[in-house]
Amino acid sequence: SNILRAPVDDYADRQAAELFLSRNMENRMQPIHRTVIEPIQGRAKEFYSFLFFETSRKGIPRANALMVNVPSDWYEEQLLGFDQEGSYVLLDQNGSLIAAHEESLAAKAALFWYDIVTTKAQDQTGSYLLRKIGREQTVCLYARMDSTGWYCMRILPLDQCLAGLPRLRDRFVAWLSFGFALLALLCASLLFFIYFPFRQISHALRRVGGAAPARGKLNRAATIPRAA
Repeated sequence: SNILRAPVDDYADRQAAELFLSRNMENRMQPIHRTVIEPIQGRAKEFYSFLFFETSRKGIPRANALMVNVPSDWYEEQLLGFDQEGSYVLLDQNGSLIAAHEESLAAKAALFWYDIVTTKAQDQTGSYLLRKIGREQTVCLYARMDSTGWYCMRILPLDQCLAGLPRLRDRFVAWLSFGFALLALLCASLLFFIYFPFRQISHALRRVGGAAPARGKLNRAATIPRAA
């Protein structure tokens, strides 16, 4: 019910009692990271708690609620169970680290989170960022989860992200070189088989055309005296 049977301080897990009293639509079925101190041994345990409860049409929580506590290390491992390359990072809505397979990615994720906040890119559901980290150009592909508000990032070198681009560039250069070579061969064929023979024929016709009038003038000069 909405009323606890004892004060909050009387509960071994005070956080759970406080969450029950402060439940709302924002923390409904949302992962809530908690650290619980065992009362006897005094050891700290980390959990992700999920609150399940019904609401009215106006969004007001109803009387009963169910809380499920999941060990944080197991939950985080399941979140990144698909990551075979170790390039994914999970951040919460405030930019705090949730899970990462590689420790080196935590510092890089913090840099990219700064870029997301300063450029107000957190309003976008997903995009990419480029940053030079050290001597390496690095790309961050990120997406915001609608269910939790967390950010899933994939951080890797730009060359690795565009692994197929050099191969595509080499193919383009090869085909372009082949095209230029073919064009040069075609131009040489036109020169040797069409232009030069046509030029020789044109010069020959000019020589013949220039000799014909000269012979005509000689013939007329030779026939005029005979007519006189």
